[in-house]
Amino acid sequence: MSEAGISSEPPAKRALVFRLPGKESADNAHILMRALEKVGIPGELCPYWPDGEASWETETVLLEREIGSAPRLTAVEFQQRFGFELDLVELSLHQFATEPLTPELLLPESKWRQHLRGVAVLAAERMKASGADVVFVAHGAETVSRIIAEMAAHLGLRFLYWESGFFPGYVYVDPWAPHFFRGEAWIDSLPLPDEPSPETIAFLADWRKKRLSKYAQTQRSLPPAVVDWVSRDNRPILFLPGQVPTDANVVVSLGNYDSLAELYEDVLRRIPTSWRILYKPHPKATLALPPNALLPSDRFLSTDIDIYDAFDLAEAILTVSSNVGLEAAMYGKDLFILGQPVYAGRGIEKCILSLYDRDRCSKNFISGSHLNNTYGFIDTLMKSSLINDKGEDTLTKIINACQLKRPKSRSSFYEVSNRKIKRVSKAYKKSKLQTKLSLSSLWRSVINILEHQK
Repeated sequence: MSEAGISSEPPAKRALVFRLPGKESADNAHILMRALEKVGIPGELCPYWPDGEASWETETVLLEREIGSAPRLTAVEFQQRFGFELDLVELSLHQFATEPLTPELLLPESKWRQHLRGVAVLAAERMKASGADVVFVAHGAETVSRIIAEMAAHLGLRFLYWESGFFPGYVYVDPWAPHFFRGEAWIDSLPLPDEPSPETIAFLADWRKKRLSKYAQTQRSLPPAVVDWVSRDNRPILFLPGQVPTDANVVVSLGNYDSLAELYEDVLRRIPTSWRILYKPHPKATLALPPNALLPSDRFLSTDIDIYDAFDLAEAILTVSSNVGLEAAMYGKDLFILGQPVYAGRGIEKCILSLYDRDRCSKNFISGSHLNNTYGFIDTLMKSSLINDKGEDTLTKIINACQLKRPKSRSSFYEVSNRKIKRVSKAYKKSKLQTKLSLSSLWRSVINILEHQK
């Protein structure tokens, strides 16, 4: 490795891009494929299985149907073929954290486990047949993507992690780890610039002017129920955007809670009565707030509001790890973070309440200074992790930062997050970056700031 984490490996010549099923992953994969073409790296796109989405010119599916269509291999058969054993407990941690534990998931030689080994076989065969020397792994938390990374490493191929970007038209690519595994990703090693570039300043100005968001906002005016709710009380409003409970960003940020619903319940119960809460459900989430968590209607309102209207109405935003948190910072709003999203710890938040640093609240916070740090963080994202289909130099720089290393264990992130995982995987060591603090320590810091802000 040379300076700044850049690899001394020869330039990539051909890429293999795996993608998840579904339209969003297909659209983003096409952005990545066009970017690869622009930098002179031809590639092949490999969806996990046929899903009816538009195909790429060079596309071959990994599986005929879903995972049950993969061949079945015992652990012994896999060991004989590849010379090592897949740790399907460690590789399935995200699934264990988000789904009910069943014998089919846990038994060493269940049909499910044997099919997963078959997926690994097919992934290795696809990598060899493609002639690729660099592999793009979709997402990086769910079981199949982690298996793909393992097999790429086994074959001595460079691999990167990619997923949807924070902004429409961009994809996020990291040569070290997915961004939700904080402290492991390349983006975490990069300092903020002293001054953001003119391009970033222009991007943020256009973003705010057009009221853009990762997900298109459909509300064009305040619903009458919101207008009435706001007018009936002059207490400050705290905006709480909803999230998908199975997202990796959420699952690794739950602390001592077993679910997002459980965390929300405690959040709503502990927010000081001097504040009201405006909640917006996530457009892709099916989670309804637990009935016993709902506050009186004068303090709590759930509505599908345009996030910019919510920003205008709210004094502050509280999020676990939502992209809306970053967008709120871009809009110049005060931000409280309960989780560990990629933008936490960058000086853009009012207070850090994350698993690895829950006690470090910004005691010397200067109003307005966080907007400058937001510009710097967006600048770093744009120049080092986000690409669009123009390609330019960013993608080449990211590929050159690839390292020929086996993927790291992710058990520490999940053991801290979920009691189920502790039961399944308690032999794994916890990450040095993460510290478990008492519930009272967590909430004392956020409550103090909310109470003294008004």
